[in-house]
Amino acid sequence: MTMRATNPAPRHACVPSPARLASPAAFTLIELLLAITLSAIIISATVAVLFAALRLRNKAERRTDASDALQQALATLRHDFANMAVPATDSPNPMAGALVYGGITGINDPAGTGMQLFTTSGIPSDSARWGDLQKVGYVLRLPTNSTPVAGRNLHRVVTRNLLPVLAETFDDQLLLPNVESFQLSFFDGSSWRIAWGGTNEVVSMPRAVRIDLVVNDIDPADLAKGNLANLLRLPYQLVIPIFPTPPTNTTSTTSGATP
Repeated sequence: MTMRATNPAPRHACVPSPARLASPAAFTLIELLLAITLSAIIISATVAVLFAALRLRNKAERRTDASDALQQALATLRHDFANMAVPATDSPNPMAGALVYGGITGINDPAGTGMQLFTTSGIPSDSARWGDLQKVGYVLRLPTNSTPVAGRNLHRVVTRNLLPVLAETFDDQLLLPNVESFQLSFFDGSSWRIAWGGTNEVVSMPRAVRIDLVVNDIDPADLAKGNLANLLRLPYQLVIPIFPTPPTNTTSTTSGATP
């Protein structure tokens, strides 16, 4: 009996289908380009917001510093005029001169301020040889550096030694930068005047002093580029009443008293 071999059933090879070849976690080129574009847009917007916040912070900080300097300058001006000394003609203090302002000549003015103000705003100390009486003047000057400026500097010139042996010496102090204009006016009881002092002055001291000040404000970046379109002129006005203290060592005469 002849044995007949039977062929086994053919085994089919496992060939992966085309659908299984593409991984479900992969990205197409279009998807990658879209993701890169969106990331660039988000980064650009974030950087723009960050730089805008930095510019806003710098502007606020600059405005705060300028406001602090202005308030300090106004406080110094108020302190000087509120403590105006009574001239020697009306007081026993021989070193206090009369108030002079407005281009009137005849005063000792080595600093070129064009004014003379004697005030008791000086601060005596153990290390200083001077008392509280000092001579003060104010003047506008251009900055000496070569950087672009938005105005002139307001200087306060102080003379502490009122009896110098040789030439008069003074201390030049920078009071406020970027000043457009500085004007003093004096109230004589009936009207405001832009000059005070001289030989024809009837009243030795004004009733009040008015300070008109205009300060320029501009971003340093615009100033460096010469762009003055964003320049702001900020006006300020300060009125200081004058209350002179009469001398207390005068002798009063009682009516009917025997000399």
